[in-house]
Amino acid sequence: MSLIPPGVALAVAVVGMLLARTADAALLPAVGDVVSERVALFDKAIPLPPGEWRVASTGFGRVTGDDPGPYGTIGGVLLVRAQPTADRAFLLIHTNALPVQDGWGTSSVCSDPSHLARRPIETREAATGCSFVAAVRGPRRLGDTLPALSGKSGTERAGSTAALPHWALMAGFRVSDRRDFIDLRFGVAPAYPDPSGWFAPKDAPRDASRDTLDESRQQTVRRLADWAHVAGRTVRTALRLPPTQMQALPAPPVRTNDAPPPAPADDGPGFTRRALQATSYRVLSATTSFVIASTLTGNALTGGWITLWQSLTHGAVFIANEYAWEWPRTAQVHDLSHDTPRNSSEAGPTKPPTPPLVLAGKPLQLPAGSWTTLAEAVDGGVTSVILGQIEGRRLTALIIARTNTAKTDAMIGPPAECARQDIYFAVVRADSPRDGYCSYGKLVIPNDQAAGDPLWGAASNRLRQDKIEAPVAMMTVGARAWTLENFLDVRVYFATDAAAVMSRDRLETDRPMQIRIDALRAWSDLLEEPLTLGVRGREPIGSVAMPPPWPATDVEKALVAQTRAPLLVLRDGGALDEAGYQRQVGLAEVAALRREQERWSLWTRSMYKSATYRAATYIDSFVVAWTITGQIRQSLAFANFSGMLTPVVTYANELGWGETAKAAPLPPNFPEIGLDRQ
Repeated sequence: MSLIPPGVALAVAVVGMLLARTADAALLPAVGDVVSERVALFDKAIPLPPGEWRVASTGFGRVTGDDPGPYGTIGGVLLVRAQPTADRAFLLIHTNALPVQDGWGTSSVCSDPSHLARRPIETREAATGCSFVAAVRGPRRLGDTLPALSGKSGTERAGSTAALPHWALMAGFRVSDRRDFIDLRFGVAPAYPDPSGWFAPKDAPRDASRDTLDESRQQTVRRLADWAHVAGRTVRTALRLPPTQMQALPAPPVRTNDAPPPAPADDGPGFTRRALQATSYRVLSATTSFVIASTLTGNALTGGWITLWQSLTHGAVFIANEYAWEWPRTAQVHDLSHDTPRNSSEAGPTKPPTPPLVLAGKPLQLPAGSWTTLAEAVDGGVTSVILGQIEGRRLTALIIARTNTAKTDAMIGPPAECARQDIYFAVVRADSPRDGYCSYGKLVIPNDQAAGDPLWGAASNRLRQDKIEAPVAMMTVGARAWTLENFLDVRVYFATDAAAVMSRDRLETDRPMQIRIDALRAWSDLLEEPLTLGVRGREPIGSVAMPPPWPATDVEKALVAQTRAPLLVLRDGGALDEAGYQRQVGLAEVAALRREQERWSLWTRSMYKSATYRAATYIDSFVVAWTITGQIRQSLAFANFSGMLTPVVTYANELGWGETAKAAPLPPNFPEIGLDRQ
């Protein structure tokens, strides 16, 4: 039986040429390669400015400063124009080899006082980012200390440095989320205007160069700063996207006749629309407060004073509430260094044990064994496929995988099962405003006519035609990974005996069944890394085979192998020496024992955040009114009326701007193949 028959091409957008790894693939591109549109570092696609770029140098390193925990290895690449240009343009790009759990912190590049321009892109939770423009000269300032220029010998290092001009205008950015970071720096050395005019005298303060620029140079700085900000926001979004959904970076506006950069890429409505929406809300809110205060006090002047002070204090309350809930969990500062020792081995990552199934550009690592496609469909913006594992004439396992066919404009969050208490287990590993992951386990009794699901109906017909016997009951692991733009929903069913159906009311005394459930829970952890990377269009480095959930000892070995496999790849690829490998293994195993788990879902957290803001504004309204009027009853009435009408004003404003009308384009829950019970 074939793994993926030709018919699956209708429903499954296979982009194997773009995503599949081979046994001799490299961690970083080879020196001399020519790339365009994107460059792949550690199987992470990074968009590039237009044109063809040649790989001039690559290197491994690590972060300096605060320790990001396990998987702190980074790699970089120096790109130059494939066809040399007079301005000697180049790109320095660095990223992490493996995801971390607690974010990558900030970088000193975001606070360097000598920069001609710098601008924050984001400071929220574990996500940070900034863009900057600088005039730099000398090997060290150009990036000689960065891993991309480290080389493996003095000769190679000198050659990579020689690829750079002796000075450059550098526009770049550093963006990160809670898992990954990308640091990109574009450099160019135009002959006009005079290069010396970009630098302040040697004895001047580090930030003095900004004050010495003429209008022409300042205009160039502004255009490059706008480009770096747009490019940074575009790449920040690309961290979550499969390569097929990425946008190319705009061309850097080096000359005055170059087209200006486009408006900044955003996760939602543009800045202008957001500003107008916020302004209209403030106007409506202030008008409501003025009417209430003037009516209660019988004095328009007093109502005006209350409205003015309430507007000011409400702004302070809003900022305080935001900082209380969104203050970064870490204050880490991570810079880049190339002082990681090297091994002589140049082996690349190994080929995944089972070729991945690719749905709409998202690779899905399959459990070990041979899988046959039973049904497939593209319906309502959802690409779906059912795979079966068949031994003789018996169905032993099923996989149902679903994903969005095109990028969505509304986030698809966790399925209903992740909030249930009546199944084997349910755990939310992460649920942030931009991404999340959850998994669950339950018992399912298959039914040919379950919920009228045409996909399962087609699979059932295929099984009947092939005279394949379906099991009475199946123990199921479900998982969903999602971002703002994509989701990947997977359910894996394992055949079990009929006795499992009777164990619902005696789990506490049925020790063998409890052992099977514990093994199923452990097996669900094997899905996390493949799915959280797969929804972003990436595969794990050093994939390991996923055995069946029983016996439990095989699952335990697979979990250990999954923890160590990517580090082995980095060690064999020269990114880690033996001492660094052993240290990273220790950190990774500790992290595996304390897997992240979200205490509140995004919706619950948002509810509490809104509740604290409303409570604080109620108190603020009362205090402002009492301070101005000295009347407790009037102040309580004002606070009560404001508290009741503010949500109405908020809803009306959102409705007017069309926000409440936007519904999720895809269903967050999917039909089950039968009756599910504990």
